[in-house]
Amino acid sequence: MTPTLAAYLAPLPVSTRAIACALATSNAYSYPTYGATAWRACAALLLRRGYNLPEAEAILRSKLTRLAADGRRRYYAHATSQDLGRFLDSFDVPTLRDLIDDYVLGIMTEEDETPIPPARILPFVARQVGC
Repeated sequence: MTPTLAAYLAPLPVSTRAIACALATSNAYSYPTYGATAWRACAALLLRRGYNLPEAEAILRSKLTRLAADGRRRYYAHATSQDLGRFLDSFDVPTLRDLIDDYVLGIMTEEDETPIPPARILPFVARQVGC
């Protein structure tokens, strides 16, 4: 997610930012394991916990989502935001903060993954909120 898009979305409600974040990361490795609804719930969980959009995107694109899914209670069902929340809660705060900072730095410098352009995200978010 570009800094411009993140700044544009910052004053909007969590639910709207979660939709944009989920859509922007729908090409992440773990997305199919969660499915669209749970992925949006994961984005909302992260935003409600105080992570900003770049941090939420970094977490959703990271191996943390895969590891959380690997530890889910019902292995053959889709992973859920509760699985991600439980997994994140298992870390001590300084360690988790260091991991997230590394992931944010990684996605800001990584060029091998093609992000979804903001021009595709903004109209979708506008439709979701009725603009």
